[in-house]
Amino acid sequence: MKTDLKNKTLFLVIVLIAFLDGMLVMQHVSESAPVSTANQVRVLQDSLSSKTAPAALTEVIATEPEAKSVPFTTQAPLGYWTTKPWADFAEEACVYMAYKWGTDSEMPGTAETATNLEAIGQWETEHLGSSALTDISQTLQILNQALGYAKATISTDTSVANLKTLLDSGAILIVPVNGQILDNRYYGDPAPEYHMIVLYDYNAEGFLANDPGTSRGKGALYPETKILESLQDLNGEKRMIVVTR
Repeated sequence: MKTDLKNKTLFLVIVLIAFLDGMLVMQHVSESAPVSTANQVRVLQDSLSSKTAPAALTEVIATEPEAKSVPFTTQAPLGYWTTKPWADFAEEACVYMAYKWGTDSEMPGTAETATNLEAIGQWETEHLGSSALTDISQTLQILNQALGYAKATISTDTSVANLKTLLDSGAILIVPVNGQILDNRYYGDPAPEYHMIVLYDYNAEGFLANDPGTSRGKGALYPETKILESLQDLNGEKRMIVVTR
């Protein structure tokens, strides 16, 4: 019996040693075997492909500022240049253009424009005594009271620098001029001695104007010297109306 027990004990010890030795061998093989990175690479690729690509850079193109535009009408929309009251309606036309620009509205057709200019002239006759010629103060009064537009003032600084500063600020200018000095070749003969135009911009060649004294007066270009020489109110003073929005 003792012999059998010893044999069994010895057998179990051998088996246990063999088992432990096998475990150590397996652990060594596992530690020394190279670790596969295939799965890791696949996971990394999937991660990169799932990310949103960075947005392409958008080129910013500088744009020129939009050119200023003022609705245009002549003082004689129906073409009766030498007939009263149209022959004297330069002031009314300038006020009406400034009003349309200030209210950001379009110029109506010629018939409606003519009717509106006549209505302005009628207001002048009733409130100022005449619609023939109006100086800068009276012209401002027409804009303020007849048309109800208050964003306008009188300026006596008619230097080129101030004209450009005001235009750069976004204003337009109702300017009284001596048409014979301004010398637009499209004026009738004789050219109007007292006249009004609307300056709205300038460039290297001079000032851009809407001149109601000719059917070709939209965007008329006048040299700076011509504007300075011709600029004068009805009494000879150098002043103008500054209209803003």
